[in-house]
Amino acid sequence: MLSNLRLEGWHAVLSNGDEFDDNSPILQTDNRSPWRELERIASERNLSIVSVTIFKWTQRITFESNGYKLVTGTATHSRINLSQGKSIVANYRWVRREKENVWEWGICNNINSWIIETPPGVEMCPDPYDYNGVQYAIS
Repeated sequence: MLSNLRLEGWHAVLSNGDEFDDNSPILQTDNRSPWRELERIASERNLSIVSVTIFKWTQRITFESNGYKLVTGTATHSRINLSQGKSIVANYRWVRREKENVWEWGICNNINSWIIETPPGVEMCPDPYDYNGVQYAIS
């Protein structure tokens, strides 16, 4: 169950119905991120991650696996605002569904959400404000 008190994070559901979020005590280790620990636990139990919801302030995106691998993380991009001559830093939370022919990214900041498609193998989260490929603004 997603908490309304948290402003940023992720929530995942395994194929057996178990639910975890990035603050789940069982996922807190010194060796790896909570997401990597969830992947390890799922693999060890012969389960899959079937759903991931990411959230950042008022924005939420849920991806169902539909049989494909799901991954989540954060990204920081910076760019120069040409009209003001200032550097802008943007922090994003993302979820990615890795299909054979396309990787689908759900990306949100604290104001907007996007779905972006990239070729398989793009490991770095695209910057929604500077991406020329297939993209859908969803809020």
